[in-house]
Amino acid sequence: MLQRKKASNTIMAIQISDCHFSKEKELFDSLVNTINQLNPDVVFLTGDQIVSVESIKIMEHYLSKINVPCPKFVINGNWEYTLSAKKSTNSPHESKNFTEYYRALKDSGFTMLLNQGETLNFNGKKLVVYGL
Repeated sequence: MLQRKKASNTIMAIQISDCHFSKEKELFDSLVNTINQLNPDVVFLTGDQIVSVESIKIMEHYLSKINVPCPKFVINGNWEYTLSAKKSTNSPHESKNFTEYYRALKDSGFTMLLNQGETLNFNGKKLVVYGL
């Protein structure tokens, strides 16, 4: 079992990238368990999580199991933009697919950083994260 002791001068960040959720896998269960055991200070989900509209539900299934009391952020990758642009006559971020994706992230406790930033405070130390 992975464990860590919290140190006042240490910030633990976990970055998850390129899961390409297409079906349920033991690897994703293991990933969720490891994140929960490590109890990080911040989690980043950076791009290429979804490959189809159907994969949004699979992604949400796993992300909703990440039970850590810390900020969780999403920064989109090219796959999210490709999916959200399908069958959209307006901006990709106004499509039904993007709305469903955004809802799944929000319901799982993740904040999307879409050309915006957030400032986090860790015992007086500030960390600015920005998603482009």
